[in-house]
Amino acid sequence: MYGTNRLLADLVLVADGKLYAFEIKAYNDDLRRIENQLANYRKIFDFIYVITTDCLLYTSDAADD
Repeated sequence: MYGTNRLLADLVLVADGKLYAFEIKAYNDDLRRIENQLANYRKIFDFIYVITTDCLLYTSDAADD
């Protein structure tokens, strides 16, 4: 398990003394947990990447308005 509060990163990489987290969100994933996931990942990882599809990217942009 990588993260806190029983949150799991989809992929973790350790390279050059740095911790990288990769969170993968597919077209049918729910984004309700992403803010909490990222907040907790920031406590541990040096770099965080979210990989997603165009449809979720647009959904995320609309939520920011």
